[in-house]
Amino acid sequence: SSLGRYKTKVNQINNGSFDNCGITSLTVDIPIFDCSNLGSNNQVVFTVTDHSGNQSICTANVTIIDQVTPKIRCPLPITVLADPVTCTASVNYLVRFIDNCPGAVLNQLEGLPSGSDFPVGTTVNDFEVVDAQGLSKTCSFTVTVLDPGGCTPQLPSTVTPLLFSEKSIEALEIFPNPNRGDLRISWIQNWEGKTRLQLIDLNGQVVAERSGGNLLAGSQSLQWQINRTRLTSGTYTLLLSGPQGQRAIQRIVIID
Repeated sequence: SSLGRYKTKVNQINNGSFDNCGITSLTVDIPIFDCSNLGSNNQVVFTVTDHSGNQSICTANVTIIDQVTPKIRCPLPITVLADPVTCTASVNYLVRFIDNCPGAVLNQLEGLPSGSDFPVGTTVNDFEVVDAQGLSKTCSFTVTVLDPGGCTPQLPSTVTPLLFSEKSIEALEIFPNPNRGDLRISWIQNWEGKTRLQLIDLNGQVVAERSGGNLLAGSQSLQWQINRTRLTSGTYTLLLSGPQGQRAIQRIVIID
């Protein structure tokens, strides 16, 4: 049974018992079997009692077979936002399984274990539970990690010719830090094109954004007065990105 218990049925053991005056009861000395009795070495005593209390006894061997497939349940699809610094997201999940008898084992066939750092994109996670008899069941779910901006390089619709073969952003600095929302930002870029500035909170949400303009290669600086209505005191990430995957990140503490 699904509970790992089997109630002995005397009609499966009785093989033509009879009495000239009638039978009062048919009983066995082991009424219930469980998972510890799997196999054929289960001897029971079968007793037949007539109306006068006379009894006749014999023994029988009972074979217990587990034919119940284990059950498994995967979580629903999970969607999270990547950390803007690591471009991954730590995801915890729980795969549940149950079987009528002990010994079932959970195996991961594909994907990443719970608690892993999942990359941007969709990861398929396949699991299988196998019991001691070799019966199995599988389930699957996906973990989708969204790009907060700057993790997955995307080509612009119109490619601006670059002045240099190497594309990078260097020496990104914010002053002062900690800051009350009036940012003075400087950096060096060795390419020409548009830039974008994003302020991202610890939950991966973009709370402020502005364009840095279409800039020439070289040293850059700008002042950004951020609207504090969406900000609370805490740690944020400033993400500076270019049109062809250039990116630089700097932590900043916002104070009241």
